[in-house]
Amino acid sequence: PTAMTSESMSERRACLRRLVARGWKYHRSTCDLYVSLSGVAFTELDVMEVLLPELARLVAEERGLSSDGALLVRKACVDLSGTGLTDGALRAFLSGWQGLDLGSCSSCLKLQRNR
Repeated sequence: PTAMTSESMSERRACLRRLVARGWKYHRSTCDLYVSLSGVAFTELDVMEVLLPELARLVAEERGLSSDGALLVRKACVDLSGTGLTDGALRAFLSGWQGLDLGSCSSCLKLQRNR
């Protein structure tokens, strides 16, 4: 395996940020949150340095659009199938997900772990 240059790593992170933003859907009328990341390969480092910070940014952006600065989430559906998450990456995601401060909402995770 060849080492990634800092420029190619930066490009990869930018691409991952765009994919996370594209997969983000918040429906204000129902207070449902959908995050579709199916098929996007995430390493543990990607989860910690790109995925979680980008989700935090999107949560903050939605809060800013709200008249009272709150983001009410009734249900969150996160599709992580086909992402190749390792146990460590999944643990990092689940720990970081709690830190997004979405309140007590029901969460549905779609995982496909058949490796």
